[in-house]
Amino acid sequence: MADIQTLKKLLAEEYGITTARELDEAMKKIGRLNIGVFASPVRKDGTKHEKVRSIARAG
Repeated sequence: MADIQTLKKLLAEEYGITTARELDEAMKKIGRLNIGVFASPVRKDGTKHEKVRSIARAG
């Protein structure tokens, strides 16, 4: 995981963000991020709460 100084440098160089206030303003502009796909469990058989789900399979 990156340390705080590395993140500050990246934000300044890539996005011109140098203060906490600028970071807050930038985050407000992007809106909400839906992380539901990362938090919802998917079972191996493709079912969840009696609903059948399609799971992509390699090969």
